[in-house]
Amino acid sequence: MDKPIQVVIFGNSIFMAGIETILRGRPGIEVTRLAPDLTGLGDLSGLRPDVILYDSTAPEAALALRFLQQHPDVTLIGLNGDGHKAVVVSGREQAVVTTDDLAQVILARTGEVSMRT
Repeated sequence: MDKPIQVVIFGNSIFMAGIETILRGRPGIEVTRLAPDLTGLGDLSGLRPDVILYDSTAPEAALALRFLQQHPDVTLIGLNGDGHKAVVVSGREQAVVTTDDLAQVILARTGEVSMRT
């Protein structure tokens, strides 16, 4: 893998902070965290992320979905810590119980690994 996958974490919950900490230690993934507001949404355009992670239970989740309308090449992954699910906006749903599972979902976006079912 030559170029790291640019991952933006869009949220400020403790859950998302934990995800950020864990993903920062993963090779091949570069992480940036943004506030889940209209300012953060504007910053997304300048970052050109490959993947946006957001808390699907947070009220600000709609802002991440709005970004997808303008940038359909970005993969959105909505995380639900209570349900241990990651919903990829393409409509695919993947069980995410561990951070290893989450890394697999992110890496599968670039074809580096295949997703497990």
